[in-house]
Amino acid sequence: MIWPSPFTSDISIWCDAGAASWGATMENQKLQAQGFFPPELWHGTSSSTLREMWGLLHSLEFCLDIIRHKSVQIFTDNSNVVKVMGQGSTDLCLNDIVLRIISFTMEHDISLLPTWVPRDQNKIADGLTHLENPCDWTLNADVFHTVAQWGLPTIDRFASHSNYLLDRFNSMLRCPGSLGINALAQRDWSEHINWCFPPFNLIPSAISIIRHFSAASILVLPLWPSSPWWPLLSTGQHFFPFVHGCRVLPRLENLLTPGPRTASAPRAFKRWTFLAVLCFSAKPPPQPIPTPPMLAGHRCTLESDISKLLFGKCPTPTLKAEHTYNLSCISQPRCQKTLLRYNAHWFRFRSWCQQNKLSFLPADPMHIAMFLSDSLSWSKI
Repeated sequence: MIWPSPFTSDISIWCDAGAASWGATMENQKLQAQGFFPPELWHGTSSSTLREMWGLLHSLEFCLDIIRHKSVQIFTDNSNVVKVMGQGSTDLCLNDIVLRIISFTMEHDISLLPTWVPRDQNKIADGLTHLENPCDWTLNADVFHTVAQWGLPTIDRFASHSNYLLDRFNSMLRCPGSLGINALAQRDWSEHINWCFPPFNLIPSAISIIRHFSAASILVLPLWPSSPWWPLLSTGQHFFPFVHGCRVLPRLENLLTPGPRTASAPRAFKRWTFLAVLCFSAKPPPQPIPTPPMLAGHRCTLESDISKLLFGKCPTPTLKAEHTYNLSCISQPRCQKTLLRYNAHWFRFRSWCQQNKLSFLPADPMHIAMFLSDSLSWSKI
């Protein structure tokens, strides 16, 4: 029901819509939501009023459990929204969304009063429409299904409305379909097989909560031995006993797809190697899981074994047996951390040579100089 008379609101909501997303906040500002429009509603393909109307509907949907059987005053900085809600429009698309809103309020016994406010009084909702999310990435679907052969995950823990891979997911902010905000605050980790592709700054917290709940989880993360969280996973030669498996993800141009509010992939992403790690700390594996060969000092040909495990075939080796890189000859006088850094630099150089179709053993001095020059441009050494 819309505009009952007299009207006394129980709850106030502020909503706004941007070029590709919408945002909403409640009167106490402790409950905020954000979501994205489909491409057909993005700026340049639809009117701003239509986006505002859809944003209003999504704002009501996200807090349905709070506003059901209540009187709601919803504020918008688009005066056309209030006009269309009261008088209708000659635009069929606008009339259709008005009917959707009316049907929604009647179904859930909500009394609704749309109200116009100046833009400077709607700054929080407006800010949510411009909120950048540098970690809004979607993993390639084929790679996901390959990794999921370990056991199909039942919930996507670090997701959003634009990048979730499973019907059940947690998000940073409230959004349509989310089972809960802040995955780290959830207490049902042990009840699911958890798919975890966290922002890099949350990887330590993700590892800690997986171990705390002894949760069966598939954790996707970059192969980054110098990071502060790598010692939480590995002793250097092997992973800790809560790791039951490790797979090296293929290097694909479309391995990661950016979301609507994420810029194109950083150059470094194309040079990184990503891992999928199977975690389950209830009982240790029969034998320790070795870290990827480029870190642990194993022969590089073991990488072909991992590829065979992933894809069912072994690629043609790029090194002759007598040229296989083995760190055992230099491991004795070096400490483990030094070896890890040597391995990381060696793997980076080898990958750079392969990408540029150059020989890395034996290496041409000019190629080494070119690698060092290129490395300085992306601050990796």
